[in-house]
Amino acid sequence: MSSALHRSKLGSDTTFPSNANGVFFFVISYGGMAYDEELASRLRLTVKGKRGLSEKNMFGGLAIFLNGNMTVGLTNKDELMLRVGKDQYEEVLEMEFAKPMTFTGRAMKGLVFIEPEGFETETDLGAWVDLAFKFTKTLPKK
Repeated sequence: MSSALHRSKLGSDTTFPSNANGVFFFVISYGGMAYDEELASRLRLTVKGKRGLSEKNMFGGLAIFLNGNMTVGLTNKDELMLRVGKDQYEEVLEMEFAKPMTFTGRAMKGLVFIEPEGFETETDLGAWVDLAFKFTKTLPKK
């Protein structure tokens, strides 16, 4: 079975992606384009060399997992997503550029977004990533 993506036409103006078997895939977009690949490269370089990492495309963004636990990621709005845990959540929210992570209109306690201005330098990006890894290392492996 081929995993190549083909385009199937329905009418003159409607195009749906499908696989080689004709099964259609529908992509839900959360506010725009996919994540920025240049930003993803910076993030990958920041976590390079750490053991137990995996990567998944999720919700139009990119998530990096440590031992099966989501740790850090990028959104399609070029924000950094961090898992900081419930105990330090409020403290992190007081930091410049941090804001609650919301997908459904409700804040997800323990997860925050960092505005792009907050990680323009590699030093700043590394500091945020270290904060997330510090917490995620305390979680059991999945």
